[in-house]
Amino acid sequence: MSLTEREDLWRENYESDHFSSSWTFTMFSMSTSTMWQAMSRRFNEGKGVLNLNEQEEEV
Repeated sequence: MSLTEREDLWRENYESDHFSSSWTFTMFSMSTSTMWQAMSRRFNEGKGVLNLNEQEEEV
């Protein structure tokens, strides 16, 4: 995962109601569990997991 993808995921997590939403970027990116939860939440919302800056195509 690139730095940009981690930063974008952190920004999305910051706006969520997850307990880690107040964490700094460093804290967030050091926790694989929290990053996995953020990616899972993103996937469950139908937003995919990565390519956060790219508009996703509908199939």
